[in-house]
Amino acid sequence: MVYEQFTQRFAAPSNRRHATISGHQESEGRDGDTGTLPTGEGWLVPLLIAAMLEGNVYGGQIRARTEEFGFDLSSPETVYETLHAMQEEGLIVSNRNGGEVLLSRWTFEPTEAGEAYLEFWAHSLMRYREEMDRFFRIYNALNDSAEPVGR
Repeated sequence: MVYEQFTQRFAAPSNRRHATISGHQESEGRDGDTGTLPTGEGWLVPLLIAAMLEGNVYGGQIRARTEEFGFDLSSPETVYETLHAMQEEGLIVSNRNGGEVLLSRWTFEPTEAGEAYLEFWAHSLMRYREEMDRFFRIYNALNDSAEPVGR
């Protein structure tokens, strides 16, 4: 049910503020030899949700997990601004652990809507991959003289 509501809500991102939480500028990334990819526009929100699927995690743990996934989140400010916007959208919740405000640490976890968002992204990307595969099969069949593309 939440997935269906989510697809209706976010199917056309231009009609919602959602476009602002996934529209961060592309980071510089790391040297090409490291294998990390810069986190470009639109990828940050689903990566952050995927990084917190195991439950309550701290911001530093989220950044470390996205790096394990092969993405570079070079700007901590962008990550925390995005986490705040995601919380306002209802995609995640945060909890303060610790006593003193200055010494407290915040943990984050996805909501049901956040998990539906991630599922929506995964299904959308699967459909897009199928379309791209179909295009490259046609292109490669029509262009016999060129080296195959898209493999």
